[in-house]
Amino acid sequence: MKKLLKTSFIASLSLFLFNCSSDDSTAIIEGPCPGPEPIETEKTYYLSAIEQNYYDEDEESNEKYLLHVNYKLDYDADFKLNKILYTDTGYTNNEIVREQSLEMHHTLDENGKLQSFTLKNGATIIEEYTYTYATNLLQSANYNLVAQGGAFTSKFSYNQKKQMISNTASAANLLIDYSYNTNNQINQFKANGQVIKLTYDDKISPFYNLPFDLTSLIINFNYIFPYTYTFPNNITSFTTGNEVADVDFTYNEVNLPTKAIYYDGKREDNIVAFDVTYTYTVKETAVQP
Repeated sequence: MKKLLKTSFIASLSLFLFNCSSDDSTAIIEGPCPGPEPIETEKTYYLSAIEQNYYDEDEESNEKYLLHVNYKLDYDADFKLNKILYTDTGYTNNEIVREQSLEMHHTLDENGKLQSFTLKNGATIIEEYTYTYATNLLQSANYNLVAQGGAFTSKFSYNQKKQMISNTASAANLLIDYSYNTNNQINQFKANGQVIKLTYDDKISPFYNLPFDLTSLIINFNYIFPYTYTFPNNITSFTTGNEVADVDFTYNEVNLPTKAIYYDGKREDNIVAFDVTYTYTVKETAVQP
């Protein structure tokens, strides 16, 4: 019966389409029936979740370790970021040995720039970063590591192109110099004398439409790159001396990364240090003709 109804519906629809231009069954069909134009939509991708798995193994005890980290991004109705819900679970030989739940909050200044970034456990502040600017350039970042009982301030300087070229925090014994390639990407930085070279893909960063960039958090370079620094693309390798650590990405239909595998060495050695999965929510907006 369902098949018969479906066949009848299609036949009726075909009859309607091919007869709406004239009452005369012998008339020549002149074109499509009048009706509303199809609605065109614009899609915007918002990062909704990040999952990380860090792997390690003790060769002497043969114990395997896994730290599973989850970031859930919470937006308001207009897709403005409210906060990030952070959880992590640690395993030793598949048994849970630690669990933690935190929240990441932020404030923006009148120019929409990151003013503060706070990590909380309930009402208790674990860490709080505050940022100051002059002529729209970050001048300093204060890192108040409350749970650790310490704090320090990084100061930044720039070249004539307004590129960040140094990051100095004497209280933390931190001195970083940045160099750029012809694409205005930081392709090398020197941290306390150690040189690390970077390469990039030509795809979009998952943080492209957020008020801050958490690339440095994901790759454990928290104080080397401030969250205010925007990575236009994704880092595909790290080189220190003769040692190379590769990164492989998988992308979606709009060239945003959905999966990243960070190797402990070259990709052909297939030793995975950690992996990251990115999930997005798609907002569709009608485009006015």
